[in-house]
Amino acid sequence: MKGNPIELIDDLKVIRTIHSNKAREFSRYNFWYSIVTIVVAVIVTFIGFSGADNFAKLFNSKKDKVEHLVNTIDTMSKIAKNNLVQDSQKIDEAKNDTIQSQQLEFKDKVKMTVDLMTLSILVISILGLILQFEKKANKHNTALLRLSEFISDLEFNYQTIQPVSTAFIQNDVKIYAERYKSLLGSLPSTKDNDYYYALKTIQKKKKIKKYIESQEFNDANPIKRKWKLYWI
Repeated sequence: MKGNPIELIDDLKVIRTIHSNKAREFSRYNFWYSIVTIVVAVIVTFIGFSGADNFAKLFNSKKDKVEHLVNTIDTMSKIAKNNLVQDSQKIDEAKNDTIQSQQLEFKDKVKMTVDLMTLSILVISILGLILQFEKKANKHNTALLRLSEFISDLEFNYQTIQPVSTAFIQNDVKIYAERYKSLLGSLPSTKDNDYYYALKTIQKKKKIKKYIESQEFNDANPIKRKWKLYWI
């Protein structure tokens, strides 16, 4: 633990920023995970209720009409040229067989797509159980609340008095040391990169605060304000 309350508060604010960033990150992952799961499930359910045959017919109907028109024109031209009714019937039979085979092929593709999407739902569900984005986000949010409570307690006891105290009261040293140790032991694990990113986040927040408090912010229109805040 830091030797004075001001340093301890600064240290806790960095730790709080780390868990704030992690909570935001896992919440974003969980949001997109839920969106992908819902979209895939809705598509599979729609095709399942409609049936692969009906779904294949839905996409083949317009195609069949065009092919039928082309086949009719082609057959009539050959009949006019050759005047052979038997040959025209053979052509019709051959082309009908071709259309049916194309329909069967497309239906098989639809069934295969449904099977793959059903498998993807299973894979997504398993990944959700392994990665547990929502659970991780909740852990970091809980850590965020505990850190904020600790910081508020320190600020109330040591920064509201005048002059601001630069040293712990003797009776508080042991209490805050045990509380700090207990708090750090209960926090979710983080990486060194999270610490560096937290420092950048704090610097960015200071720049945003400075810009909001400046006259430039007051003079700018809402669009310029958002654009400026986005690129800070």
